[in-house]
Amino acid sequence: MNLPERKANRQYIDNNPEKWNQNRFNIETKEKNAMKLKYQFIINEVADQMVAVAVGDDMEKFNGFVKMNDIGVQIFELLKNEITLDEIIAEMLKKHPESTEQEARETITEFTDKLKAEGVVE
Repeated sequence: MNLPERKANRQYIDNNPEKWNQNRFNIETKEKNAMKLKYQFIINEVADQMVAVAVGDDMEKFNGFVKMNDIGVQIFELLKNEITLDEIIAEMLKKHPESTEQEARETITEFTDKLKAEGVVE
């Protein structure tokens, strides 16, 4: 019985041990590179400045606030769920098509690095 070309290719991929290792590596790499906020925050405008403040039990764990601009707020919202740097960049480029990928990468990396340094992101 001859399988259609598409199914034959799929069968080859599924039965190719090199692809299994590559897929496992891709999943593990994403898990290692994924980021997420450590605490629950609310974002409010205070004196014309956007700030995120930990809420509930997390107030005791993170005593302070995070100041940010509108772009920071958008990134912060994405970080409420596990997400990779590349996924953040892709989402932000959809919202801001006037930006280049390099500009987005630099801005987002700078912001997420600061969040990591302050212990806000895991």
